[in-house]
Parts: sequence; C-alpha cells; structure tokens
Amino acid sequence: MFWAATFWLILTERLTRVKACLKSMDGSIPPAADKAGGSGVETQLFSERVQIERKQFFFDFKENAGGSFLKVTEEVNGHRDAIIVPASGLALFRETLDRVIAANV
Repeated sequence: MFWAATFWLILTERLTRVKACLKSMDGSIPPAADKAGGSGVETQLFSERVQIERKQFFFDFKENAGGSFLKVTEEVNGHRDAIIVPASGLALFRETLDRVIAANV
C-alpha cells in the first residue's frame, strides 16, 4: 500500500510540473489540447523518470497534431503499459488522484 501512496504523491507532483510547463508556453492550455492522439510527429515538452520499488514510471508530456497530452508509462521487468491523458483532462485527473491519496493515506 505504501508504494501506491508514494506513486500517487509523485504523480501529483509531476502533474503540477506539467501544468507549469503548459502555462509557460503562453499562459494557457493550447486550443487543440482537448484530445490526445492524432498523427504525425510528437514533440516532447517534458519528461521525467521515477523509480518506485521494482517499477519505473515515465512521465512524458507531449504534443502532436491532435493536441497536448500526458503519457504515463509503467515498466516492470521489461514490460511496459501506458495511459494517455489529454491536457484538457489533467486537472480532473489530478483531482481524482488527490481523492485516492486522501482515501488511502
């Protein structure tokens, strides 16, 4: 249970950094940030790796033709799983994580 709380705390901190990255671009979330995906080249805006116990988590904030998004990848024993959160959903994602942390700490 400890690693879960640690993960959520670190993820919350990383989301705060991504939000700061977004604001530093021009003070607001880009207009196309309401969806992740699209095609073409992805531009890396922020990247950080965190190790918790035997797991590595990669926080990559990117943008492409479809908009800006956070990609969180978990790697365990060479196997990777990822989730994509559109920039427009980061605040709600963080609020949900805060509730999970509060319920499990």
